[in-house]
This record gives sequence, structure tokens and C-alpha cells, in this order.
Amino acid sequence: MTEQTRPQLTDALIERMLTERAGHGAPADLIDAIATAVESTGQRASGPFGLLPSPATSRPRRAPGTFPLNRVIRVAALAVAAIVLVAGAGLFLRFSPATIVGPSSAPSITPTPSITPTPSPTPTASPAAGLGHIYWANNEWGDIGRANLDGTGVNQQFITGAGAMCGLTIVGDYIYWASDGEIGRAKLDGTEVNQRFIDTGAACGLASDGTYFYWSNSRRAIARANLDGTGLNQSFISPACEPNAVAVSGSYVYWGYWGCVPCEIGRANLDGTGVNYSFIIGEVPGVRVSMVVDGIAISGGYIYWTDTGSFGPGTIGRANLDGTGVDQSFIGGDFNPSGIAIAGGYIYWSNSGGGTIGRANLDGTGVDQGFIFGASEPVGVAIGP
Repeated sequence: MTEQTRPQLTDALIERMLTERAGHGAPADLIDAIATAVESTGQRASGPFGLLPSPATSRPRRAPGTFPLNRVIRVAALAVAAIVLVAGAGLFLRFSPATIVGPSSAPSITPTPSITPTPSPTPTASPAAGLGHIYWANNEWGDIGRANLDGTGVNQQFITGAGAMCGLTIVGDYIYWASDGEIGRAKLDGTEVNQRFIDTGAACGLASDGTYFYWSNSRRAIARANLDGTGLNQSFISPACEPNAVAVSGSYVYWGYWGCVPCEIGRANLDGTGVNYSFIIGEVPGVRVSMVVDGIAISGGYIYWTDTGSFGPGTIGRANLDGTGVDQSFIGGDFNPSGIAIAGGYIYWSNSGGGTIGRANLDGTGVDQGFIFGASEPVGVAIGP
């Protein structure tokens, strides 16, 4: 490169530098100042690239009020460098991952976990769920008593004016009773008493399958009627002897005899067919005896009955539902037991000779002959709401 072309190259570099820096955002007034300073000197820088003085040349004296070109260039370079640094820092801050706002960098908000309420324990239904009272017929007073199944809340005159009674049953919201000449009815709360719901003549041992009533009558027969009292049939089943207690379970109707020798338990289909007059025979090992069956109940594959006089003061017998496994003295020590009912894992019965309601576990243990006191010749027993 010749000495003559060096100033031209220097001018070209300066102009290019100024143009490029201006394109990068250098302030216009600074660029104008640099250009004015260069023009005012009237000199061109020497040395390599016009930035440093040549060693072969002495430094020229500057005119008063002027600045050396190399100093102007340095100032301009420093200013442009500062501008570039500031701009670069701005770009860095602008596009730094820490400041980029978007789905990938937005701070996640952990939702506050909702509190799920702890569910209340589901009540476990007891065997007597929905059954809260025991009812009995006070035959001497003509009243119906009631108490809680735990023996509290005794009311010996819950329903009054029924006359002599011989059996209770509960269907739906009503309690029904058999008496000397009719079947009476009342609401389970003791209201709407109807002493003559069905005119039957002498009736005893009342039971129901939810469609019909069944009872024993003075005609030595098992009678039947619809729940509304219509369709009365006084000779639905005609046993060979006088029936007394009546019970219904599954597809069968059962009855016990009274005043017969020997007395037994009979069974028939609910439609009156398949009559078996001696389904269960009262006996002790090797000896056939006469039972006086005053109450029958069926539960858990067994049939239970009260015997008022075959073995001293009376017993509660038990057998399998097929008639086998007869135990005539399953529970002893009763006082002329009469009505019997089963609920909630217990056997309940009325002691007509002792004026009490007894209770025992289904396996015959835990016998309490005086579970409820104060009754008057209690006979039929029923369990309900």
C-alpha cells in the first residue's frame, strides 16, 4: 500500500465505522460531532490503518483550538464501544431465560389441596334393625303392653279395651290381636283402635304372611282371610284336633294343638294342601309325650314353641325346620310360657303364670325369666317398630 492511498483508506474506514455504529444505535449528535472534528483538523491519520503515527514521521504541532485526529478517533471508538456494551447488556437482559415470560418459564402455582371431609362411618345394621319394641297381650286386663327391646320404657296399657286376647301379630303400620269374638286392629303408635276389625267368633294364635291372616278358631280349624278382612274362610284347614298357636314362615303354615292327647305340631302349605298333622311329635328319649303348644316362632333354620305343661311349669322346645332334632326342654324353668317371638339374636316369651316377659340368647343361654315385670297373664308376643 502506498503512502498516497493510506489517507483514502483511513477516510473510508472512518466513514464505514461511523456508518456502522450509527446503524447500531449510536446517537446522531455524537456522530455529527465526530465528523465535524475530523473535518476541522484538515489532517489524516498516519500509521497503520491511519490510527497510529508513523515512526518515520514526527508528530505535527496542532493548531490552537484543534484536537489531534487520533484522540478524536479514540474518543469516538470508546463512545461507540460503550454504546455497544450498553445495547448488548440490554439485549442480554431482555432475552435472558430468567426474564422470558411464557408457559415454560412462568412460575407454577401449586394449588392448595382441597380438604376432603372424612366420611362418617356407615352405621352397621343390627339384627333387629327397624324393630324397636316388644308388644304383649295382658289377657286379664284386656290391654296390650309395650316396651323397648332392651326392656325399658314399659307401658302395660299401651292399647286398652281389647278384652280377653289370645295372639298378636304385626303387619305394616298396624298391630292386630285375636280375642273372644273378633280380630282387632290399631296403629303402631296406639291410635285408630278398631276392636272389631274382622268378626270371627273365638279366635286365637293369629299370624300373617303379608297377604292373608291365619288363626285358630272354635271350630277346630285353621281359618284364613284377606288383610282387609274379606274372603273369610273359617275352615281353611281342618285338623283332627283342636288347634291353638299358629305361625307362618316361608311356604308353610304351622299350628300347635291344645287339649289333645297326644298334642303335636302340624304343618301345611300356604294354600292349605300337604297337611301333616304330626309334623313334630313331643317326646323324650323313648317316650312319646303330650305337648300343650301355646306359641310358635320360626327363625334361623329352627322352629321354637312354648309348652305350658308337659314338663312341670313349662318349657321352650326347639327342632330343625325339617322336624328333626327335637329338643323338648331347650329352655326350662318357665312359668307357663305362652306367646313367643324372636328378634335381634334373642328369644322373647310371655310367662302367663308369672306375669313377666322372659328373654334368652338364640342358643338358649343367658336366660332371664323376669326381663320385664308387671304384666297380667301375658299371652301373645310380637316384635315390631
